[in-house]
Amino acid sequence: MKEAEETKREKIKRAEDLFINMRVAQKIREARKCNHFTTKQVADCIGIKDEKVRRFEEGKTAITVEYLFKLAICLDRPVSYFFEDADFCKVPQYLHLETEDIYNSEILRLIEAYYSIKDTKIKEYMYGLMLNLAEKLNTKVMKKKVYREKRVGM
Repeated sequence: MKEAEETKREKIKRAEDLFINMRVAQKIREARKCNHFTTKQVADCIGIKDEKVRRFEEGKTAITVEYLFKLAICLDRPVSYFFEDADFCKVPQYLHLETEDIYNSEILRLIEAYYSIKDTKIKEYMYGLMLNLAEKLNTKVMKKKVYREKRVGM
């Protein structure tokens, strides 16, 4: 029992790390594009290969504090920029799933699939599509709930 609980905690920790890496990765790409830099230009600026910058932007490689600091200088941003608009105190909903193996969850597979898309235009399209679908589905669910409550007289 204790081993299973420890394994679950480890999996949740890995999922939290993945969430943070992906959020920071988005901000790195956003700052680079705002400055009209290529990955090669950023790599040269901070003294690494452009492949590593791409891996940072894809969330495949966790960025160290040293490189994050260098990126902040290169991209003319405060280090805090990479954590703006992210509520890291709020654990993502998929981490609360009642499942033995969180890495087999449908939600995490979708996140990993999204981050495996290389073409940024396709990625942006998919992101917008998912948000629109979720909004429309939530609206329909809320309308049904209100209708049921009116019918039942709640």
